Amino acid sequence: GVLEEVRDLIEQTEQRLYEPEMHRLRGVVLEKIGRTKEAASAYETAVTVAEGQGSISWRDRAAANLAALRSRD
Repeated sequence: GVLEEVRDLIEQTEQRLYEPEMHRLRGVVLEKIGRTKEAASAYETAVTVAEGQGSISWRDRAAANLAALRSRD
């Protein structure tokens, strides 16, 4: 719901500053409901988008989530 609204808002406004964080948070939600493959994909997308933006802090946050997820598998 809310994350889809954020995604739509990003697309409409083309303001992509928080896009990596949106993907990371989507991953957190998916992980919490047991959809770990989709969560990993969301984290990977967050890392990729953050790297493309040159945002080290957003990249590191998503990479930490991805690493933690993989360590539990």
